[in-house]
Amino acid sequence: MLCALAEVIGWGGRYWSSQDYVKLDAFLMQICCTILAPSFLAAGLFFILGVIINRLGPQYATFSPKVFSSVFISCDLIALVVQAVGGAGASISFKTGGDPNKGAKIMVGGIIFQIFAITLYVITALEFFIRYHFDKPVVRRNQVPQDTEKQAPRAPRPPVSRNIKFMSFGLIFSTVLLYIRSIYRTIELLDGWTGPIIHNQALFDWMDAFPIVLALFALNILNPGRLLFGRNAGQPASQQQQPPLQQQNEYPIQTGRLGVESPADDSTMATPRRSDADLSK
Repeated sequence: MLCALAEVIGWGGRYWSSQDYVKLDAFLMQICCTILAPSFLAAGLFFILGVIINRLGPQYATFSPKVFSSVFISCDLIALVVQAVGGAGASISFKTGGDPNKGAKIMVGGIIFQIFAITLYVITALEFFIRYHFDKPVVRRNQVPQDTEKQAPRAPRPPVSRNIKFMSFGLIFSTVLLYIRSIYRTIELLDGWTGPIIHNQALFDWMDAFPIVLALFALNILNPGRLLFGRNAGQPASQQQQPPLQQQNEYPIQTGRLGVESPADDSTMATPRRSDADLSK
């Protein structure tokens, strides 16, 4: 929601700027908001992957879901602050007649750091899904058994629900779009305020606006609130009850005297377990 709101404000400023080319506030509003908005989307994607890891099994991830979400959301927050500082510096330079390129470089540094965080996030997610697919949990130092003969049997791999499949598709789809947009904005700002890329409106529409709008639509259709926290979302793998290895026999063996004549006085017979309703009849 924060990403969509910032995009609306940014595009409002861009339209305002198109109507008044010399209006500095309109230009600064659109450049800052359209650069900062996807950071909120990235934070949401980091959180969603942490929930998916918790659903399918933290044993397949290098980091726990809590550590994963905390680290990557913190990286995204750092990138957001750096981009905001760069945007503020460029805005002050524009208003005072200084050189705005210094602020632009700071903004580029924030975007590059965000790309770095997204790359690590993609690598971590890829490792998790591969380990889950081949059922290869991460072996941690404190989990190495001292005696292999006494090692308890490992719990079966949690199944993938339809909700998790849809959410994983939405996560991958949105991540690719965010990656494309971040690379474009980096090239755009490195080209400078007077370069040909920043003045190409069609390129901006297709490489910045279109990926973000498409990602937001995807996450509204494949809504994480419904797929991960809805009524049929399921439970985390750590809370799912595993089926017992051996089920109790529904027909326990009882020993007693048969009601008919038999060669032996005492016999063993299998009688079905009777419920309380049967006993009351």
